[in-house]
Amino acid sequence: MKKKLLIVISLFVIFNTVALFTAAHIAKKNGYKVCSYITEDMQQSCTDLFAELCLAYEYTPEVVTDYADYIVVATVISKDSMKPDEGLFGTTNGRILVQKSFKGDLKEGQVVQYLKNGGVMKIEDWEKNQPLASINKREYLRQQSNAEEPSGYVNICLSDDIEIQEGYTYLINLKKLDNRYEIIGLGEGLREVDVNYTNRVSLNGLDTNTLRIKNNKTNEFESLQLYINTYINNNEKE
Repeated sequence: MKKKLLIVISLFVIFNTVALFTAAHIAKKNGYKVCSYITEDMQQSCTDLFAELCLAYEYTPEVVTDYADYIVVATVISKDSMKPDEGLFGTTNGRILVQKSFKGDLKEGQVVQYLKNGGVMKIEDWEKNQPLASINKREYLRQQSNAEEPSGYVNICLSDDIEIQEGYTYLINLKKLDNRYEIIGLGEGLREVDVNYTNRVSLNGLDTNTLRIKNNKTNEFESLQLYINTYINNNEKE
């Protein structure tokens, strides 16, 4: 059984936009084979690390959809890498294929790179990017207990968020800065669509009238069209 760690972090932020340059192009006719940088060996030596966020206010559908530059239904082609940063989370990046677009000018069939806080990375990479005070305290405690340097990986999971998985389709809220696309809004900005997993991603002409999206709080699926009418179309009319 995986060990579970808990870090309580007080963050008074609205949204965190992190740099990521994107290469956008049109989907290949034969689609894309899904892939991930996370290997089976990494999964076996991975410890879950839970970060509980104390935000300035709640991420509601109204807040997230209003702040997003783009709202799309997209299928995840890949998780390409996890990069440490100066904070506690690190950032996962990969590619998504846009299936439907509800806000912004991303086109159906367009492939863009995404960026998302959290993911799997080496423990030593995660630790060395912590604040200096945390690094010194950790080293002192290890010396006192004669503990060995840790090895393996951590899976950084943010509270009220979900992990993004290759081969799955999601309703995604994105923020753009220059040529960068970041998934925003935690679990309110990333909601699974009830489309079967696929190991080869291609444009498949989804019908929004029949699609359902997962409510990450109740774990029940709800009407995508009702969500669009309530939170996206109404915001554009105001």
